Amino acid sequence: IIDGVSGFFFTDEASFVKKCERIFELTDKEKEKIISKALEVVDTYSIEKFYENIIGVYTRAIRKCW
Repeated sequence: IIDGVSGFFFTDEASFVKKCERIFELTDKEKEKIISKALEVVDTYSIEKFYENIIGVYTRAIRKCW
């Protein structure tokens, strides 16, 4: 997550409240932009992508050792 671009980070109750207030102040266009950006990067963290990456790591490790 890139704070304010593809979502919002908070670290405590006070920052959570501030982020919620910020979200309520967003225009529809700003909300759409954040959602769009989040959807662009979400695949990077999918279980399928994790599987592909971990198989690649194991394959390289096996090649190196055998």
